[in-house]
Parts: sequence; C-alpha cells; structure tokens
Amino acid sequence: MMLCSFQLLKKECAYMILKIQKAVARGPLKVTYEKYLHPDQSSVAAIEANDRLPP
Repeated sequence: MMLCSFQLLKKECAYMILKIQKAVARGPLKVTYEKYLHPDQSSVAAIEANDRLPP
C-alpha cells in the first residue's frame, strides 16, 4: 500500500513540475528564465517542456 501511495505522489509531483516549467517564461520567474537562456548558463531554459508526461 505504501508503494502505491509513493507512486501516486511521484506522479503528482511530476505534473506539478511540468506545469511550473511551462509557466515560468511568463510569470514572476521570467528574469530567472531569461538568465538561463544565455549560453553561459548552458541555455537550459531553451529546452522545451513536454506537453505531457511520458507513459
């Protein structure tokens, strides 16, 4: 039972991270997003968010 609960929690967390990743470019974290678009920060913000979680 505990394992099932942990798996559900992981999935909920993954959806929350995906939602945040999609919204960060236009929200209050826009400055941070723009910082990580630069090549000196490895352009990690340029990696597009998935539309949904993989199966």
